[in-house]
Amino acid sequence: MPDEKQLESATNLAVTLAWAAGAVVAAYLAGVILTWVLARVGRRSAVVRDIAELTRVSVRATLIVLAASIAVQRTSKGADPWRGWVDHTLLILLIAALTWLVVSLVMVAERRMISVYAGGDDEITDADRRWRRIRTQVTVLRRLAVAVVAVLGIAAILTTFPSFSNIGTTVFAS
Repeated sequence: MPDEKQLESATNLAVTLAWAAGAVVAAYLAGVILTWVLARVGRRSAVVRDIAELTRVSVRATLIVLAASIAVQRTSKGADPWRGWVDHTLLILLIAALTWLVVSLVMVAERRMISVYAGGDDEITDADRRWRRIRTQVTVLRRLAVAVVAVLGIAAILTTFPSFSNIGTTVFAS
């Protein structure tokens, strides 16, 4: 028969998991509503339409991880044996989701730059040299920006580990 402390710990874990599941569902629904609102507003604005299209999944992932993290922090005790690794895992997932969101925003910027400076939408014919040159330059800039954002995201994740903290800080500094 389990003692009272084990029963309390199991109950606390079950309550935390229930709240985290509810928070994840609520965050997903909030992401769906946000996507719907952006799609409605995007009918009049190409920028908002691109944001709605290209950041839909990354925004939902960020909201879900953030909601799960808040639910775990609010409903569980800091002394629980599982709390440390769960908090660390959620922090890593949050950094990864935010990195993904920033990369999605870089993709939005690429689409807008091609649209504005190449004189068309994201489908440019190969007949015009100027359009091809601009598309190539914008694509190279996007790839460079994505690489920088990814390296910064990896550096941020590395700083969460005490043994790799110096490596992450060095990457940030460079």
